[in-house]
Amino acid sequence: MFAVFIDTNILLHFKTFDELPWKKLAGDDFKLVFPPIILDELDKHKNHPNPKTAKRSRMIAGKLISFMKGQSSRLIAEVLRVRPAAATFEQYNLDPKHQDDCLLASIIEYMAANQGVSARLVTDDLMALARSETFGIQTIQLDEGLRLAEIPDEQTKAIERLKKENTQLKERIPKVDLFFEGKVQLLKIQLQANLKTREEIRQTEMAKVKAETPLMIISAEQPTKTTMEIIAQFSGGLLSNERKVAYNTKVGEYYQEYEQYLAAYYGFAIKRFQSVELRFMISNDGNVPAQDIDVWLHLPDGFKALEKRAKEPKKPEAPYRPKHNFDMEGIMPSFAPALSFHHSPAPINFNAPTIKKTNSYEITYHCRSLKHDMVNAFSRIYLQYDSFAAMQNFTIDYKLNIANVPEPVTGQLHVVFEKTEGK
Repeated sequence: MFAVFIDTNILLHFKTFDELPWKKLAGDDFKLVFPPIILDELDKHKNHPNPKTAKRSRMIAGKLISFMKGQSSRLIAEVLRVRPAAATFEQYNLDPKHQDDCLLASIIEYMAANQGVSARLVTDDLMALARSETFGIQTIQLDEGLRLAEIPDEQTKAIERLKKENTQLKERIPKVDLFFEGKVQLLKIQLQANLKTREEIRQTEMAKVKAETPLMIISAEQPTKTTMEIIAQFSGGLLSNERKVAYNTKVGEYYQEYEQYLAAYYGFAIKRFQSVELRFMISNDGNVPAQDIDVWLHLPDGFKALEKRAKEPKKPEAPYRPKHNFDMEGIMPSFAPALSFHHSPAPINFNAPTIKKTNSYEITYHCRSLKHDMVNAFSRIYLQYDSFAAMQNFTIDYKLNIANVPEPVTGQLHVVFEKTEGK
């Protein structure tokens, strides 16, 4: 005779105990024994928050009540009404507050009271399997094919339905974020170092200018003697010293203008090296267009934020170099008629920033609409520093308010300066 005890997990998650293939599991000579702890666990699970578990527990409890009332069944079953004694827990170092220990105490007492009866425990609990061997209790493990299929209850179905609806709603929300041009959120700026001095630039560039636009050589004039020389002078084959002197005067003025230009350009170039060009863009990676997008950026102090850069100095043009005395190019004014066009007003730039100076800078942009899988690049802004030493790494905080997105999109962009050698 075998006494078969069934763990609560088996009762709740496998086929009902009267549907299990007991002949295969325990042979012909056995009976089922249900100790008090199993009844307690089933009672507790009747009010389980999971409706499926609660329903299952009530159904198993109903079957046990039938056994307790002595209703006939093809199975022999016994329901124990006496709980294990405190001495049993103490003797075998078991905890009466622990469900597995209560079950083991009942099995130990049953084997002691029924000499010659072997006990079997049906369980899939790893700890119960391990501890049963300690007390010489053999175990039976059920095949996974006997486990109940996971059939979702109404609550689970409702949760899954809500998850699906939530996913669908998320898919109908634009996915907009802010980047620097190139769709990066970390911008690396090459910081120039070891730049040439103003004098080095002046000497190098003026040498080039004088090589490209040299002065004409003034030669000693010889009196015209032959008829061919007279014809050549008349046709312009020879250039008079007067024309050369006039040209050289213009070249001298050109040299002076070019030196002034180099001085102005050097200052312009240094400021250009001490400035940062930023262009922001928004990208919509969602499945629907984004509407009415307000972009807010917060930049720290330490520079001037500008919408436009200073204009580059105008480079002077070299004077026309005459080829002969009667060369009128460069002398006669152009008589091409001036064409007058009607200039319509410049269109409004909706991507232009609004720059507000406080202790730092607040910059705002606006975009009316942005289709999915599209980007919108805003007008550039320029950060002008007073020195190279002032050019330090900084972070830009941003916020996007979008009409058809419930929550603002927030984040940070980062600007990092990297020193390079100047050329």
